[in-house]
Amino acid sequence: MRIEYSYPVNIDQDENGVFILTFPDFGVGVTDGITRNEALQNAEELLETMVLSYLEDGKSLPSPTHAHGRALVSLRPMVSLKAGLHMAMQELGVSQADLGRRLGWHPPQVVRILDPRHNSSMNQIEMALAALGKRMTISIQDAA
Repeated sequence: MRIEYSYPVNIDQDENGVFILTFPDFGVGVTDGITRNEALQNAEELLETMVLSYLEDGKSLPSPTHAHGRALVSLRPMVSLKAGLHMAMQELGVSQADLGRRLGWHPPQVVRILDPRHNSSMNQIEMALAALGKRMTISIQDAA
């Protein structure tokens, strides 16, 4: 399972010159900005909000489609890791209690490692992924 959470956005301009961005992979969510850069920054916040909502509701995240020349908006690295951990658990049918048993962790520790708002360590996430037979890799890319 290779997961990369960079989603294409549609960018349009309204009659007032405001940039309007939507995420076609989600089918919901719209944001805007006076400048293209401002709209893209707002889109990063919107993407994270949508992903958090999906995770809290126990839904699977949509797979990002090909950009086809569209701008890509990515999740922050820690949110990507935690989303990947959630998705791996869903894929394998592993509950929070199961993950806790595999790691020898108490329930609050498992809740924190899965909470995208909690500042977990990379080591903790590596341990949780390893307990699921997964590993993380890191890549560096040119900025858009």
